[in-house]
Amino acid sequence: MKKMKQALHRLAYAGFSALAAVFFMPLLWLIRPLVSVKIVCIQGHRIGHLAHDFGSIVLLRQSEKGRHAYVVFTPPVANAYIRDVYAECMTIIEHARLFDFVLSSVPVMEAWGIYVEPPYTHNAYATFSGNEKVLGLPKNVESQGAELLESIGIPRDAWFVAFHSRDAQYFQQRFPNERLEYHDFRNSRVETYLKAAEQIARKGGFAFRMGTRSSPPLPADRHPRVIDYATEQSNALLDFYLCLKSRFILANSSGLYAVGTMAGVPVAAANMAPLFTMPITRNDLFIPKLLKRRKDGRILNFLEVANVGAGEFYRLEQYEKQGLQVVDNTEDEIADLCEEMFERIAGKEPPPDGKANQEAFRRFVQEHHPEIIEFGDISYRFLERHPYLLPWQTDTTEGARDTA
Repeated sequence: MKKMKQALHRLAYAGFSALAAVFFMPLLWLIRPLVSVKIVCIQGHRIGHLAHDFGSIVLLRQSEKGRHAYVVFTPPVANAYIRDVYAECMTIIEHARLFDFVLSSVPVMEAWGIYVEPPYTHNAYATFSGNEKVLGLPKNVESQGAELLESIGIPRDAWFVAFHSRDAQYFQQRFPNERLEYHDFRNSRVETYLKAAEQIARKGGFAFRMGTRSSPPLPADRHPRVIDYATEQSNALLDFYLCLKSRFILANSSGLYAVGTMAGVPVAAANMAPLFTMPITRNDLFIPKLLKRRKDGRILNFLEVANVGAGEFYRLEQYEKQGLQVVDNTEDEIADLCEEMFERIAGKEPPPDGKANQEAFRRFVQEHHPEIIEFGDISYRFLERHPYLLPWQTDTTEGARDTA
């Protein structure tokens, strides 16, 4: 029975592609003198793709002076408020089965010259410079968001930081039938973000823990200004509001921070992996996960990571094959990152040696990936803790031992 259903699905996809090739594509091609329509497929059911990919289409359309009309097909989106902002400058068709059908006909659409891959997919680091703001809060959403925060005791003039630790719950909840364990190495423990969250609270702000309702709750004895929003109050409107109104977002390699990035909100990203995955604008700071050799417990420096190809390992089995263990950032490293972002927002420059190390890392990345034009700075405090990571800066070739 299952094989019969799969065969019927394949037949349906083939039929749709044939129908599109015979009728739909020629029609769009013929009306090009009147209106040029471009088709795009985006996985908007994932928050990062919803923010980044749609945002890159907005920028593309702006650069073209509105020469083309864009029709975007997507499964049901992760956040309807974000969708509604983007829908002002493109047509969005939201349907899971239709998305699959259209996606199956991409080769045909490419042959007719009417399909466009989102620029973000080609090269995220050439798409955004940090000056673009393609997401904004509609006035009604801003008003409702402030009212919702007031209802839980947050004054209208309060400032706050949204923080998020990537876990397995989101994918287990939204994609229960998919096997996604291969990138569990990108997850981290939310407890390691609490020291930074308490820093925020001691400075007079509120720290809102983002995530899904099924996420593990935060400890009950936490600072009263550290809000377990994910498990207690989360909703789609406030998800959008908090990301866009945050002083900065304390994040990781999950897609949530992209919502703030598209609105020009700075990002401090911890636990980034693999190495050559950095936040994408100069407004941002980050610290990567480290890699430890299992056989002797030695931490690899960045040259070694690049030389074995681990700077672009996106599957857990790739690390295991090389005998490598991915090491999460510590609470102290994340707290340092948070403090450095406060300094940056206040306009305080890193010390000269710290700035030199940041620029050395930037050159290192661009030597390995010339197509990466802009990206966030690595934390100078992180490099101070781990000077061996830049051996050409410190005349050190040995990594650190870490048997934890």
